[in-house]
Amino acid sequence: MNPMTDLQWEPNLVVFGGTFDPPHKGHSDCVEQVLKRFPKAQVFVTPCYQAPRTKDSVKVPVAGFEDRQAMCKLNFAALENVEIVDVERYLPCPNYTVQTLKHLRQGHKTEKLGFLIGGDQLRLFHRWFQPTEILHIASLIIVSRGRKAALLKGVETLSEKLSLPLQKEKDRLSLGSSKPIFLLSEPTTNSGSSIIRGKMSEDLPIPEDWLKMEVRDYISQHHLYRGSH
Repeated sequence: MNPMTDLQWEPNLVVFGGTFDPPHKGHSDCVEQVLKRFPKAQVFVTPCYQAPRTKDSVKVPVAGFEDRQAMCKLNFAALENVEIVDVERYLPCPNYTVQTLKHLRQGHKTEKLGFLIGGDQLRLFHRWFQPTEILHIASLIIVSRGRKAALLKGVETLSEKLSLPLQKEKDRLSLGSSKPIFLLSEPTTNSGSSIIRGKMSEDLPIPEDWLKMEVRDYISQHHLYRGSH
């Protein structure tokens, strides 16, 4: 059965990876969009244990893994069908998305995998480790801040970068023989982890709706993000 032509095919296990340093309202907005679009899906939030090196540097989380794991539990606590999974703690370092998805596929062979990313990540997706393999393992779900046209343009650019033909069918796209790609473009809170860390390091105010109170309290109690970006 072809997931592109079978319009009943939808991911029912969606993986949401990231450093979550710290997790914020924008992250939970993304998950809410996924659960609204795929109401039968379960979401696995997978904090990165050790990020891979990029072209110029390696992204080192400021907060430790245990702290980020704990903050994720607080940030997503109000959402049903969301589980915080520490799978990357036990995988080879650095953590590559493709190895995480392969590992989860082995343990969930009957599930239809999806992988959630933001529009910012889409622009660099062609530089990820084995991006084409990721597209064959999981259905890419891309969330933007209310800019569907920008998302579509981003997928068209990715098609060119990976030399894969873009196909369109109703509400889904695909690149070559990839799993379907879904675009979710409802507005999300304009918060960002690096901005939050920067403001906290300089003791500057952060918009109230950017962080859940429980996450704010955790950061304060554990003295995180003081004097460092």
